[in-house]
Amino acid sequence: MRTVFLTALATSLAVPPFLQGQTPDDSEWNHFSTEARLAFNIRAKFQNVGGIGAVPPPPPSSGGAVDRTYGDGFVKVDSSGNQGGLSWNWGYKNASQVPGNDTVQFHASTVTGVTTSQRDDPSLGFDVAYVRDFGHETWGRWGLKTAFGYNSIHLEDRQVYSADVSQVTDSYSLHGLLAPLAPYTGSFQGPGIAIGSTPTRSIQSSPGGAQISGHRSVDADLYQLHLGPQATIWFSDRLALEVSAGLALGIVDSTLSFSETVVTGDSTRAISGAHQDTGILAGAYVDAVLSYRFWRSASVFGGVGFESLGTFNSSAGPRSVQLDLSETVVGLAGVRWSF
Repeated sequence: MRTVFLTALATSLAVPPFLQGQTPDDSEWNHFSTEARLAFNIRAKFQNVGGIGAVPPPPPSSGGAVDRTYGDGFVKVDSSGNQGGLSWNWGYKNASQVPGNDTVQFHASTVTGVTTSQRDDPSLGFDVAYVRDFGHETWGRWGLKTAFGYNSIHLEDRQVYSADVSQVTDSYSLHGLLAPLAPYTGSFQGPGIAIGSTPTRSIQSSPGGAQISGHRSVDADLYQLHLGPQATIWFSDRLALEVSAGLALGIVDSTLSFSETVVTGDSTRAISGAHQDTGILAGAYVDAVLSYRFWRSASVFGGVGFESLGTFNSSAGPRSVQLDLSETVVGLAGVRWSF
């Protein structure tokens, strides 16, 4: 067993006879490779999460003959034109909106959306490359590399957040009448119980007054082109260092989708949407790998790369996402054939 072990070790360290004269020489000017890519540090910034930019109802200074809609009801113009400053075209949802026997309160909330970041580690992909040598030197060779690649990106956020709320409260007089039991909906034609049509308004800010649940995600296909010089430095007949750098182009085909529930003091709102965007990004790349020639014209290699393509922005209604591809670190491993 000792003899077998020593023989195997000596064989692995020495250049086998069938490789004699088969190391890179002037007969190999073309190199084709395929490799797996693991991309790290791809990030997504989801913006305006849970944001509800509701337009507040017209202020009291607009008078009593205007329509006002709230998160928990409405007070609108009736068939009489709100004659006498009264309207029977109104409705409310909750008994808590009648704190006494003299007024009905309505609420409209604006939620300030939050920003959250997620990172995708790793993003799986692959590429194919062709290198054409332009020169063979005593230290190695140099040429031009062209590579086409693909990465699949998925980033998702399912956290629950709190957000700040600005709440408008409008109070309408019952003029001594009893409010009908909630929920209640009056009509344009009427008749019905009439309340005052001009409110008294107050505005209150509630830090953290809204709870946001649900999810938001971005799915993207990233198609890449790398073009730049490559240098190969041989350490031995088998082992070499390969370095390339140059232009990086990317086509991003992304879909932003979200489904959220926003709960405030006066309402619960479900908001969802999706949108697809495509764009082109430009930047730079650099790769460094160690290659090992294990057969006449075949090598395996592995290493790391860095790519910077900038940022890609997309929006779906009130939500938006910024996909950050500016600091992507890539793990590389593949096989190469030379001829």
